[in-house]
Amino acid sequence: MPLTGQKFVRGSAVTFHLTVPRLGRLQKITMEHDNTGLAPGWFLERVAVTHRKTQRKYTFNCGQWLAKDEGDGAISRELLPTQAGGDAPVEYQINTFTGDRRHAGTDANVSIVLFGATGEAGPFPLDTPSNNFERGKEDRFTVTCPPLGELKRVRVSHDNSGVAAGWFLDRVEVTDTSSGTKYVFPCNHWLAVDEEDGQISRELVCGLGTGTLVPYKVSIATGDKRGAGTSAEVYCLLTGDKGVSGKVRLDNNSKNFERGRTDVFTVECSELGALKSLTLSHDNSGVGPGWYVERVAVECPTLGRLYRADLGQWLATDEGDGKIERTVVFDEAQVQQFDRESVWICRVHTSDILGAGTNARVFIIVYGDKGKSDEQVLQARNDLFERNQLDEIKLTLTRVGKPYKLRVWHDNRGMLAAWHLDYIELQHAQTGALYRFPCGDWLSLKNGGTIVRELPATGDLVKQPLQVVDYRVQVFTSSKRGAGTDAN
Repeated sequence: MPLTGQKFVRGSAVTFHLTVPRLGRLQKITMEHDNTGLAPGWFLERVAVTHRKTQRKYTFNCGQWLAKDEGDGAISRELLPTQAGGDAPVEYQINTFTGDRRHAGTDANVSIVLFGATGEAGPFPLDTPSNNFERGKEDRFTVTCPPLGELKRVRVSHDNSGVAAGWFLDRVEVTDTSSGTKYVFPCNHWLAVDEEDGQISRELVCGLGTGTLVPYKVSIATGDKRGAGTSAEVYCLLTGDKGVSGKVRLDNNSKNFERGRTDVFTVECSELGALKSLTLSHDNSGVGPGWYVERVAVECPTLGRLYRADLGQWLATDEGDGKIERTVVFDEAQVQQFDRESVWICRVHTSDILGAGTNARVFIIVYGDKGKSDEQVLQARNDLFERNQLDEIKLTLTRVGKPYKLRVWHDNRGMLAAWHLDYIELQHAQTGALYRFPCGDWLSLKNGGTIVRELPATGDLVKQPLQVVDYRVQVFTSSKRGAGTDAN
């Protein structure tokens, strides 16, 4: 709720009268500003809130800067009541585990949002005087907020700053120090614009990681007019009839949000149901923060729904009505339906023998009792398929039903193309159904070998795996002039 009409002058107290729906006991408040003006930095001492009817008073101490160039750089603060009227705050211990692989560490600024049964808190910057988030390292932080009940999920993000921003996060552990309860949030993914799906913000579900999350493809068209592009940090928030995504930073390319450009992002979060709205905002930073958005679209493959809406408005303090946040409400009557897809977790284990790894591009096609998938590229980052490595990749496939076989191959490019594949697993993200496709062989053209393998599905859900049969195929090229080919 904006607090406008009066100035926040040094050493002054400003009073506002607000009318809001009944809130019950206040647990926390969030104070923030839009970072506009010549001197936007603000040192907030405290906030006092008094219910005008009951005269119940809450005091929220701050004593910190809300400024990009002071303290921790935050311009938003969550404040807890310090007098009777709110539940006692809880200290949460947060442990992050950076993966033990090449270039896993990050120099970027990392933050976390906690989601519990009774609410959410954050984002909290994760920073200490130590050199945090180095390869194979565990880092410990503490945050204080109102009690959130049983923790359900967290969202971990970074701002893509620094020389080496990409980060491979193994997992996050959060301990409620008041009860001793520990919550584990597996990740095992990159937060990097140049790895995997390009995301630098990931939602993690307690005990499950990203496996049960639903991907939403958000497309944003920046207008083709003078000054339409923005240099600011852009955020989106999706709202559906089953929940809210939380604010997610959108950044996967240095040219994002330039004039006349359409940018596409993947936002993973718990299923939101039928989408109601999309909120776009920015932090008004940079040399040219003003932004003109032409239109937006959100695609949810697992629900088979495409939402589109025209916006045609500025998010700029010096254009139009001066707002830097816009909410687009989707018209249910204009939602486009298409064939639904399913999310599968693909785990690939490269064998533990000399030279087993490959730097070639790997592909698969999944065959099921309801059809086959499109060709899927698995080579999403540079360090996949190394010797004795288990790689996990999320796939969104057309509804194939119950898989019975899988075709895997590579393009045989690169100096180390030969690959010894141990096995591939496919697990349905929603149902947990698990299928294993053993291989235990080379995909290599050496010594008359092959770079294509068809692997029958095995596992508890497969009554009788298909037999692997060898066929001899003879191809006869015509004797006509020019009949031969150099093509694949």
